[in-house]
Amino acid sequence: MGLSATALLDQIAALPPLRKQAKQRLVAQARQHPDDSMLMKLPVGSMRVAQLLALVGTPQRFRTKR
Repeated sequence: MGLSATALLDQIAALPPLRKQAKQRLVAQARQHPDDSMLMKLPVGSMRVAQLLALVGTPQRFRTKR
């Protein structure tokens, strides 16, 4: 294998721990949000709640409930 292929394989091997750390940080950040406790009552899990909070931010930014 060439030098660049080895470097790419090293980068790929380093991804799973980084991904796990990013998920943990996202969930920790979401837990600081005031609406987290209400959304955690939904059967979607903490990661989905964190993603939802990251996408929506504040519900007040929408004009209607729809």
